[in-house]
This record gives sequence, structure tokens and C-alpha cells, in this order.
Amino acid sequence: MMRTMSRKPLPDHDSDPDTDPGQPGLYDPLPEAAAEPWFLAPADPDDPADSPALAAVPRPTRTAAQDWQAAQAALAVPLAQVARLAGRFEERLTPGAAARLALTEASAISWWAGDRVAVDRLALWLADRVPARPEEARPLARAAWAARRLTEGAPPAAGGWASGLADFLDRRDPGPDPVPDDDILPATPASADLAVRMEGLRALHPLVQGAALLRLWSRAGAGPATRIEAATLAARHAAQPALQSGAHPAAAPFLPLAAGGAGALRAGGPDTATYLAAFLAGQETALQAALAHLADLARWEARARHRLADLSGRTPGLLVPLLLRWPLVSAPLAQSATGASRAAVQRNLVLFTERGLTREVTGQGRYRLWSIRL
Repeated sequence: MMRTMSRKPLPDHDSDPDTDPGQPGLYDPLPEAAAEPWFLAPADPDDPADSPALAAVPRPTRTAAQDWQAAQAALAVPLAQVARLAGRFEERLTPGAAARLALTEASAISWWAGDRVAVDRLALWLADRVPARPEEARPLARAAWAARRLTEGAPPAAGGWASGLADFLDRRDPGPDPVPDDDILPATPASADLAVRMEGLRALHPLVQGAALLRLWSRAGAGPATRIEAATLAARHAAQPALQSGAHPAAAPFLPLAAGGAGALRAGGPDTATYLAAFLAGQETALQAALAHLADLARWEARARHRLADLSGRTPGLLVPLLLRWPLVSAPLAQSATGASRAAVQRNLVLFTERGLTREVTGQGRYRLWSIRL
């Protein structure tokens, strides 16, 4: 018995495959109706938001002020720690100690900038006007400018950034026939541009503004003059109270940046947040070093008052603040500051050494110099 096998019907040869595609294949494109996702509302030609021209508009980028604001917000904790140390520094700083720290800060800044002026050389040049060799004249002048600007005059933002920076840096219009000087950097347009940039950062904390000053002005020139100016600007402005326009002086004329290794001055990084973090870390180290030095000075002063209590003359009491103010003291400087005779000054300085309060640093019989023994 034979089984008949059923066959599939053959296709209709009369049908045209081009006009009758049948079911879509795996690689066939989707119908046009499915091109737009089902969950999107249809475009409204009368709505400007659906205009295809808006697709070509670039997205707005972050401004420099927004970068600094974001960095400040991200580093709120280290910023608060540095601000706390700054408050302690202001409480413990005396006028004499401020002048002494300004000399050490200016010397450290000059080493960072490449001038490498020692603090004892700077003190002698400022106090006794000891003549400088020709190769030392300009480095000493720049370091002396920094030492004076750290404690004297109005802060950089006094009366607004435009006038404050011009006064602080002495960047005025040189006139139609300026005298060229390669050592004076930069020109007036650069300081005007810095003033505009700092106006945009007015809402930031003074410590953050100090970091911005250091970074922006350091890029204005490559010489040591610009670097010294940048560090001095940052140290001076960072001491201003928060949300203060600079019209009233702060308790401390400046905050140290170069003490303890100049970490704040060497701050760097690929972005603003990294730079600010390194700056605040260096600032914290500098403040801790300065506080330790202030504690040493306070202990020396208490020891000196105790060991000199049996002396009846007025010269010893006048020499104590003088020795606190200057890292090195000569007999002519002591004579000018106290009004005592040369013999009385030298006798008392030798007495200070005998009682373990000072040391003579030259080892000579003439032109001797004394410093405190911490």
C-alpha cells in the first residue's frame, strides 16, 4: 500500500515580489512610523523649542569664577581649618613679631622667586643700609619691597580692585615716553586685566582670592619681580576678613605663605580644585610654622624679662623689643633705636649674651651683630 505525500503549494507565479514584499525580514529597515520612540510627544512646528536650529547652539561652558566657586565648595573643610589657624595667628601676632616675620617671609619669597636673598642680609640692608654689591642691588630691592608691602600701606583691594592694585603695585600710566626697564613687570594693561578678573571673584573667601591672585599674577610674567609681586599680593590679601572690601585693616597685615617650605607658593595642578587644595595645604603648613615661631618668641621675651628684672637702667628694656623685631642687631642700630650711648648699648648687648639671651654671630671684635638665642 503506497502512502501519498502531501506537497506544499507552489508559489503563485503571477504575483510580483517587488510589489508584494510579504513579511519584513530581519535586516529590513523599520517602518517610518517607528523611527521616533513612542514615548516622545510629536514635534510642534509652532513651538520655538522644537526648532532644529537650536541643535546647533553650543552648550554654555563653565566660567573661571564658577570653577573657583566649585573648588571652594568642594574644599570647605580644609578651608575652614586654614581659616581657624589664621585666626590664631592674628590673635598672637604683635607689631614687633609682624615686622620680624615679614623679613623672613620676604626672604623666603625671594628664594622661591630665584633671587635667594638671605634674611640676615635683608635685615642689614634695611636696618643699617649696608652697601650692596652691584649684583645684589636689584634682588635686595625686590625683597625689601616685599618686606615693606607685607606690613605697610593699604591692602590690594582697598577702594576697589582697579585702584587698589594700581596703588599696591605702583602700576600707573607711564605716559607717552616711558623709560624701558626689563626688571619692572608687567605693564599697566596686565594689572587692569587682573583687576577685572578679581572683581569677578569678589564673592569668594579671601584665602581663595589669595590663591587666585598668586596663580593669575604669576602667569603675567616670567621674571622674579612678577613672582615676588604675586606672592606678596596673595599673602597680603589673604589676611583680609571675610566679606570685607579692604577699607578696614585686618588684625594681621599678612598671612605667611613661604614659611615651612613655601608649599603654598609651589602649588600646582591640572585644574582649579587641585591647585586650590595644594595651596591650602601649603598655607596650613606655613601658618603652623609661623605659630611655632611666635611661641618661641613669646617664651624668649618672658625669659628675658625674668633674667633682666634686677637691672635698673632703661636700655635693657628698650633692647628687648628691638631684638624681637630684627633678626640681627648691630650696635649702631641699637644706639639709634634706644637713644643710649654706644658704650651703654655694647655693654648691655654683652650682658644679654652672658645671661644666655643673645649670641654674637660674627665672632669679630668690630662690626659685631647679635641675635636672640631661642
